[in-house]
Amino acid sequence: MTNTLIGYARRSTDKQDLAVQQETSIKFGVTVDCIDTDRGFTGTNRAPPASIMQ
Repeated sequence: MTNTLIGYARRSTDKQDLAVQQETSIKFGVTVDCIDTDRGFTGTNRAPPASIMQ
């Protein structure tokens, strides 16, 4: 069995940069193609689904 390292980088705002998080994962041996990035939303920057609003 082989071990696969997976990295995760997330930003919550447009002002944040994923580069430092990605570089840290690479330093730990994660390959670029195994770094998952999330440019996600938080509850403060998007409206809830319409079904909740009813």
